[in-house]
Amino acid sequence: MIDVKYKNCFYEDINEDTRFQDFFAKIPKEAIHTYIEGMLIEIGTLNGFQTYTPDIYKIFNGNYLHELADYTELPQFTYNNLLTDIREIDVIWFKDGFPVKTFDVENSTRFSMALQRIYELRHFKTNFFMVAMEEKLNDFFRKTNKTIFKDIKKATHFVSYKETFELYKKAVLSDKIIKKSKIFSN
Repeated sequence: MIDVKYKNCFYEDINEDTRFQDFFAKIPKEAIHTYIEGMLIEIGTLNGFQTYTPDIYKIFNGNYLHELADYTELPQFTYNNLLTDIREIDVIWFKDGFPVKTFDVENSTRFSMALQRIYELRHFKTNFFMVAMEEKLNDFFRKTNKTIFKDIKKATHFVSYKETFELYKKAVLSDKIIKKSKIFSN
């Protein structure tokens, strides 16, 4: 078994002067996805949401993601055939047993796959967030403007890695979230 308690505990290194570019320059590209997921789980928890992720064996701040999330199995809030795709969404925040915010972290240009997953939730009162590097914003708009996704377009938003980091940084420094961000305004 891997000793994870001292791997990537970066919250100890965050202070007022910590800059996104400097911080993420130290992280291997293949690990950024996990860091962003971990941040989103912890932000959700701090704000009173129950959290879910399918990526239970990835490590963030010295813990497996499943140790940080409330659910390691997706709650049975709808039909099984819909849950099959929904189960693959990177992070989901729940309130009263229903999904209220979803986050798909995209290191690639596969926004289409993520949009297909969240499309299954179009009849729920859910906001969808695509989280990626700022450079992918135009690709996000190209994909969300397709006619097939018109039913979820208004509820679908782009959040950059930098915005996620800054929100997480505020949470670490204050032990709470200041709810003035794109994530909480929807």
